[in-house]
Amino acid sequence: MTHASDHGFAPRAALALLATAAVALLAGCLPADPGAMGVRPTLVTVQVPVADGDDATAADVVLQGRYLTGAGDAGDRVVVGANAECEGGTEVTPSTWTTSRVVFDAAAAPGSGFVCVVVNGVASNALPLDLD
Repeated sequence: MTHASDHGFAPRAALALLATAAVALLAGCLPADPGAMGVRPTLVTVQVPVADGDDATAADVVLQGRYLTGAGDAGDRVVVGANAECEGGTEVTPSTWTTSRVVFDAAAAPGSGFVCVVVNGVASNALPLDLD
């Protein structure tokens, strides 16, 4: 007579192998660099500087979003004062650029219009920006 514990190792090993294969398959589906894969960078929020009595030096505009990878490449830029299709406007140099956050000096930007980022040649959605 055989006991269930006599064959417990083989099913556990098969289950572990199956789980490892599933994780590897799913990980392979994720884009390593979304901008390079043609995924559109997406802006979610724009925070404009608000100077109050306690902080008269607040001067940074903060953009938050997704798929903002690729900072520093030739095709990566921040465009301020553009139209809603991210055309025209003025390019500004960010002080910080991460996969989810871009920061630039408000003094370097025109007063109003739309702001967007371009990552690996792919333009994000445009959000309204008013620095006046």
